[in-house]
Amino acid sequence: MLLRHGAGGILLRDDSVEHLPWAVRAAAAGSIALAPAAAHLLVDQYVRPGRLSEEVATARNRTAALSPRESEILRLLAEGTSNPDMAEAMGISSHTVKDHIRAIYTKLRVDNRVQAARIAWQAQAAQAAERGQAQEHARSENSTQRQGKAHRPHCEHSVRPVPGTHLASPNSTASPSL
Repeated sequence: MLLRHGAGGILLRDDSVEHLPWAVRAAAAGSIALAPAAAHLLVDQYVRPGRLSEEVATARNRTAALSPRESEILRLLAEGTSNPDMAEAMGISSHTVKDHIRAIYTKLRVDNRVQAARIAWQAQAAQAAERGQAQEHARSENSTQRQGKAHRPHCEHSVRPVPGTHLASPNSTASPSL
């Protein structure tokens, strides 16, 4: 989600000092700098979407336990919406929003908004990957039917470079293109 909104990269707090020098060089060169853990998550979701990471599977299971109202509040929370703004948007009191957030924290087994938002983002990334895979499969099927060719098996997990996207490694000064 951060990359979709234009972030130049993602570094995790725990190892950002170690990765900051090469990440700054990569971002300055126009590449997207990803911490190894973030790169691993993206690879699992978009290159090998059939193999969900354990964290993503956990996130999906936990968000599935939420009520529709709690899911809506979690979505707003993940977008950075304040409690008063949530209350106004949903036509409920701020106290009710706080009650829902407490219930969300309990069901997601988290202690704060950032942790809850992280779980929401992980679950959303998995759903987006599944939607993208289904759309790609449908486009492939439609293309084959339009061309009048017999259906041939194809690789569902083919990798296509995304223009302008590069992955930097901590041991390199240049960022190879995907």
